[in-house]
Amino acid sequence: MLPWGGHWQGVRLPSGARVWVVGATGQVGQACLRVLTRWFDVRGFAHAEWDITLPESVQRWLLDTAPQERPRCLINCAAMTNVDQCEDVPDRAMVVNAHGPGLLAHACERTGLLLVHLSTDYVFDGARPTPYEEADPPRPINAYGRSKLDGERRVAEHMPSGRFLIVRTSWVFSPYRPNFVTWVLDRARAGLPVRVVTDQVSVPTWADDLAEAIGHLLLNGVRGWVHFRNEGACSRYEQAEWILRAHGLPTALLEARTMAEMGWRARRPAYSVLSVARYQAQTGLTPRDWRTILPRD
Repeated sequence: MLPWGGHWQGVRLPSGARVWVVGATGQVGQACLRVLTRWFDVRGFAHAEWDITLPESVQRWLLDTAPQERPRCLINCAAMTNVDQCEDVPDRAMVVNAHGPGLLAHACERTGLLLVHLSTDYVFDGARPTPYEEADPPRPINAYGRSKLDGERRVAEHMPSGRFLIVRTSWVFSPYRPNFVTWVLDRARAGLPVRVVTDQVSVPTWADDLAEAIGHLLLNGVRGWVHFRNEGACSRYEQAEWILRAHGLPTALLEARTMAEMGWRARRPAYSVLSVARYQAQTGLTPRDWRTILPRD
């Protein structure tokens, strides 16, 4: 039985290896297509082309594909990430975030592929004020977190070979809409109030840096669970304030709120900073501060 939250060494993915990305139209998927071409032969699949929740779709692209035409590695960026929507339709969240990854894992195990699966800081409850390590007990407090945790479990259960890499991350932003950064900018430019919470703390993650981190982990043969995010823990309010200042927009539009005042349907962890000590130890790299990144809008 593989250790939950552990890590181990696998075969290093060689430069030029064929890598497929499912969920390639999302923030992380697009970043993977752009960044990973530095090292690998990358192909992306949109949801319309490859629905990971359908067995026949997985059958077509993995099991029915000739071995010489298959990739060495499959990166799953497909997910249902709207936290409140997951709370409204938890069964659908489970299908997309757990059942789908399970199908991919089963097929990858049968065909000998390496599977990279993206997960989230929301598998933790946020009840403690110190960074979460990979092996810390997960305790999700909303439907999104529960579905993502179940996806992790299915990947691990279906791949006893250990040929998987689960990368947890937090607060992803990119040039691609929608995300928190684009929401803040849109509100401010329209002269609308920007209501953000002061009591939710994590770390923003630039999608390109996450894709690059995945590349370094693959090149180093890392398997199991790894956390990655940029440096610079902050509240959502502090993040929004920095965004507005960086773009020369008035911070007077900011309105501080608590999570209890927001009327969200799903609870959020109050503190979900992920420790990146394992990533640093395995790659020798230190993530940069998110505030050094100013995306074009």
